[in-house]
Amino acid sequence: LFKNRNVYIIYDNDEAGKNGSRKLATALKHNGANPYIVDISETCKEQGEDLYDFFSKYNKSKTDLIEIMQNTEPFTEKD
Repeated sequence: LFKNRNVYIIYDNDEAGKNGSRKLATALKHNGANPYIVDISETCKEQGEDLYDFFSKYNKSKTDLIEIMQNTEPFTEKD
């Protein structure tokens, strides 16, 4: 389902989220996807904050998220 598709992974701001996003990105890449790991930690600085906080706590918009996504480099396994 993901072959040749861009997949954006937005993780919780904690070690489990970061590790999980790298594992998921690796698996997606091995199955032909183009994964991107989107880092929202510039906004969501507290431990465990996530996309819900990005929108609800920090009042960010869809446009804000799209801008971050557009500036995200593709995942490589050396990441």
